Amino acid sequence: DYLYIGTDVRNGIALDEYVPSSDRIALILGNEATGVRDGILAMTDVNIRIEMKDTESLNVGVAGGIIMYRLRG
Repeated sequence: DYLYIGTDVRNGIALDEYVPSSDRIALILGNEATGVRDGILAMTDVNIRIEMKDTESLNVGVAGGIIMYRLRG
């Protein structure tokens, strides 16, 4: 089974505070403008966010790279 992790800039757990409960992860990323749809986020096991200072948003590829690096086993 996979742990489904969504990205939610409004209500997600801070990436630095999150410790995954599984080595098998499926990461759900949204686009820069609208993020992941609420209906999809409701189906994930947990939602996380990258805390940023003085930055409005990140390109989805950059965000994915940061998250995968942080969550690597």
